[in-house]
Amino acid sequence: MRCEKMIDNSGRITIPKYMRKMIGITGEEKLDVTLMDEIGQIVLRRKALKCAICGSPKNLTEISGSHICRNCIAAVSALEKEL
Repeated sequence: MRCEKMIDNSGRITIPKYMRKMIGITGEEKLDVTLMDEIGQIVLRRKALKCAICGSPKNLTEISGSHICRNCIAAVSALEKEL
């Protein structure tokens, strides 16, 4: 699927809503941007969400802009009780 878009004066480009909806991109989501220098393309990929402590992609909760899984939350809570 392709579309033609203009880059604005600030260097921004808008990803069409129907494309965002097709792959589940929501507002305020981080994307990885890769320059494929050898072929002159810029590739956007959804940034995979993962736990900031263990790296698990499952059962995540957002805390202060980071994601933490339930297991790590439980582990931190247990440590807190020991202190």
